[in-house]
Amino acid sequence: MKAIIVDDERHVREGLLLLANWSRFKIDTILQAENGDEARQIITAEKPDIIFTDMRMPKTNGVELLKWLNQSHLNAKTIVISGYDDFEYMKNAIKFGSFDYLLKPIDPSELNEVLARAVDEVLQQKKAKELEQEKEKVVSEIHPIYCDKWLTKLVTIADWTQSERDFFQREFQLHLDSQPLTVAIFSMTMLKSFIFEGNGELAVTELLSIAKPIMEQEQAGFVFSHLENDEELVFISHSSRRLESALTQVKRALWSRYQIKPHFVIGPAHAHPKESYLKASTKLASYNLINQETESLTAHHNRKWLLLDYKDELKWTIECGHKQQLDLLLHSIFESIEKNHTITFRFLKNWENHFDILRSHWLQKEELPSQRQLYWTQDGRFSFHHFKQEKREDFFQLFDLVATLGEQEQTNMSKVASYIESHYHYEISLQEISEHFYLSREYISRKFKQEFNQTITDYLMNFRIKKAKELLANPNLKVYEVAEAVGYQHDKYFAKVFKRIVGLTPSDYRQTYYQKRS
Repeated sequence: MKAIIVDDERHVREGLLLLANWSRFKIDTILQAENGDEARQIITAEKPDIIFTDMRMPKTNGVELLKWLNQSHLNAKTIVISGYDDFEYMKNAIKFGSFDYLLKPIDPSELNEVLARAVDEVLQQKKAKELEQEKEKVVSEIHPIYCDKWLTKLVTIADWTQSERDFFQREFQLHLDSQPLTVAIFSMTMLKSFIFEGNGELAVTELLSIAKPIMEQEQAGFVFSHLENDEELVFISHSSRRLESALTQVKRALWSRYQIKPHFVIGPAHAHPKESYLKASTKLASYNLINQETESLTAHHNRKWLLLDYKDELKWTIECGHKQQLDLLLHSIFESIEKNHTITFRFLKNWENHFDILRSHWLQKEELPSQRQLYWTQDGRFSFHHFKQEKREDFFQLFDLVATLGEQEQTNMSKVASYIESHYHYEISLQEISEHFYLSREYISRKFKQEFNQTITDYLMNFRIKKAKELLANPNLKVYEVAEAVGYQHDKYFAKVFKRIVGLTPSDYRQTYYQKRS
């Protein structure tokens, strides 16, 4: 914290330096000035928190300094020191917002009491300012989300109460009753994958920084991030003409910055924003990326180019380890797509969703690598050649992962079998094995049976009986002792299980064993 002493008398300044308990109040910088002119220069440069000033000084006097401080809004606490108990001085001190008034000669206890109050008020004001700045920061961060939330509702909900209509008019100047609204949609798919390497949040932030100022300048309405569809940026306006003008400028800005041609579609003006949005959304979904135009959706309904139509063939080639066969199958799929001369955003989304479904057959959700979407040319146009390359790479990556998982699964199940063989004489549960190997019970059950052609329960039971047969060869062991040694607490139950598997009771088996040996 900083303080300044303004007085033309040196001994007064030195006296204040000695009398005030500066360290107690954590004031580490104490400045000095001989007159008001010098004080103004120092105060402007250093911005002290506490100002002690005399009233009678050469050049700029105390009254003029107080007046200047009041007009400067520096928020410093000014303490007037005067050798005169003059009403005019006190009146001016009050008028120009001084914190307190001390008479010479200065009483040390009174000085430090006033200084303590001044410092306390400075600290409170600083804390209040910090809280206000923090509040403003939070509001500035929350406000865009708040707007996105309500504007997303505007294009997804059809019916509004009167209070909600009033809210949109008050907050956004959107008149839902009297004027139709036009909705436009910008597809983030290409921008996100091609320019921002899959970082959707960065793509949205960048595009909003371009589009918002243009929409405001054109008074064209609002642009917002659709909270239920991160692939879309939505524009909404009462004026189709202004909206189209703004979109043209956004396109130019994107071309200037990234040399790309973005994909925009505009819905018809409608009294219900949701209807305009749905029409625009339908147009965007059916936008043919190959010839850059919107086509009728009905033309695509019966075409067999959904990825899941080929799921059985794809699973078979991947699980059997036939990489060449997989390549031939993908070639056939790509050919059937290419013959239709149509690829839409809906098709791309379906492909990605279906590929996730397909690979989730082998991989848990958290293990799924992200799909690359680098199928765009330098100017942002769709490239079927790039698409084929990327999707073939996705499948070959999946092929290699499944092959690696197969090897790991064999190793894991062998470890499970070894664990059972080492702990067969204890009570072993599937839950215990699951926790030991950090694998789900369902996964272990399914994979173990695939590997050993029997359940874990049967494997444990057969191994126990195998060990029991070895122990029964020892004539010194009682049957109940053998039962306990292989993990059965009740010899009668052990005998029942033993007979079911071996076909003889433990006693009969022992007798037969010795008969054969003799």
